[in-house]
Amino acid sequence: MAARCRCTPRGGPLHFWGLGLRVQNVAPIEPFEVDGDAYVPVRVKWQTKYAVRPIYLRLKGDNGGSLEFRIDPANGRLIGLVVLELPPRRLALGAPTASAGESGLPVFDLSPWHPNPDMNPTIDVVKQVGPLWLERGDPGVLVRIDDDAVSRWIDAGPICFGVGSHQELAAFHIPGKMGEDLRMAVGL
Repeated sequence: MAARCRCTPRGGPLHFWGLGLRVQNVAPIEPFEVDGDAYVPVRVKWQTKYAVRPIYLRLKGDNGGSLEFRIDPANGRLIGLVVLELPPRRLALGAPTASAGESGLPVFDLSPWHPNPDMNPTIDVVKQVGPLWLERGDPGVLVRIDDDAVSRWIDAGPICFGVGSHQELAAFHIPGKMGEDLRMAVGL
C-alpha cells in the first residue's frame, strides 16, 4: 500500500497565473490503484460506482512536463490523475512538513468544461499551458501547478492535493517509495 501523505508548506508565497481548477468540495475516498513505469511515471485511478466516461484537463508545463486530470462529468469528482511527463525541478524555500489534512477526493468546479443549462459539460477536454514544476517533498516529491501558498491539504489516499488561498488546486504531493523514486530520477 502506498504511504499516506499529510503535508503543510513552509516558505513565502510567490504568485503566478495558475491552473484555475477550483476545488468546490471533498467527496469520500474510493478504493484506488497506483502504478507507473518508464513511460508513464505516475498513474492513479479511483474507483467509481458506475461506468463513467470522464472529462479531462490536460496541463502542459511552460518548460516541460505534462499532467492529465480525469474528472467525473456528473459531479466534478476526481477519478484519475496521470503524470504523462515529469516536469522540471525547481528548488523551493522549504519542503512540506507533516500535518493533518482533511480526507477525501477533490470535487472540482465544472465551469471550464462549459456546462449547459442542465449542468452537463459541453466539451470533453480542456487543455492549458502554465507553470508546472517539481519540488522536494518531505518525504517524496511535490508537483506544483501554481505558486500560490497551499492553505489546506486534501488526503486522497496515495496522493495529497494542496489547495491555495483562492480554493484553486496549487500542488499535489506524491509520498512513499514512488515519490522517492521520482525525486531520485530528477535529482532533487
